[in-house]
Amino acid sequence: MPSAIALAMVAFLLLSACAVTGEDQARPISPSENPSNSSSTTEVGPRSEATVMWMVSREALVRVLRSVPADPTTDELLAALLAGPTPIEASRGIRSALSAGDLGPGSISEPTTSLPTATSMTGDATTTLQAEPQLAVVRVGDEFRARPLEQQILALGQSVLTLTSGGFDSVVFVDQDDQPVAVPGPEGRILEGSITAADYDSLRLRT
Repeated sequence: MPSAIALAMVAFLLLSACAVTGEDQARPISPSENPSNSSSTTEVGPRSEATVMWMVSREALVRVLRSVPADPTTDELLAALLAGPTPIEASRGIRSALSAGDLGPGSISEPTTSLPTATSMTGDATTTLQAEPQLAVVRVGDEFRARPLEQQILALGQSVLTLTSGGFDSVVFVDQDDQPVAVPGPEGRILEGSITAADYDSLRLRT
């Protein structure tokens, strides 16, 4: 039988053959050797926020919430508004007075020029439009003016309350040539120039 010394020598030789060669000095690990350094990265999408929008219920305006990009533009707010109610909202009788093509983002050819004052049918001046960063300009479609007056008022109220809830101070409506136009308001008023949430506040559903 082999001696204990012979067996120990055989075991030593086997371990030496399987050993990993060490390094005399420590060295930093290169990026390719670092398992935590992965080539894949996580992309962060655009930041969004919840904002109040306005729909129609029982011929009045009610609040709904929508997710829109942070600091939304006129175009982004109108697009979310024109998408209409969700299926759950529609099942509760909530609808929109707006149709595709009714309203869209517009511009003012000479933003440094003061626009007309907002007046009522009695001619009393209420507000004056000044060129300001938080002014939303909305273009009114040609077919919109052919719709029933009460639906125009609800649709305009939806847009004004939504845009002012989304961070704009006031709204001005323009025609296809980007010229300011007068629009109907509640209680038989005619509004032109700078229009604020207060002009359509009476349309909110009171509970």
